[in-house]
Amino acid sequence: MTETIQFEIPVLWIWWAVAGAGGASVLLGALSFLWPRGSIGLYIWVMSLMNWRVSPIDERREAKTTRRFGFYLLLLGGLSLALFYYKGVYF
Repeated sequence: MTETIQFEIPVLWIWWAVAGAGGASVLLGALSFLWPRGSIGLYIWVMSLMNWRVSPIDERREAKTTRRFGFYLLLLGGLSLALFYYKGVYF
């Protein structure tokens, strides 16, 4: 017979983790929406730390796409934070 181990994780920790993810998505979405070339530069720098060389094929198109998806990320992060506020979990 196998023995099972149960871990108890407080629900508040899960709420804070998801709220932190929402806050991070708002920050990264704002960076990508307001400063797409800086967001692309950040990605290139992070990849260079892992010894990967990346570069956009069409920089203008990449900046336009980054701005669009940054808006979506900003919107979803803002909606998740608004849902937390609406549900009664205050930061």
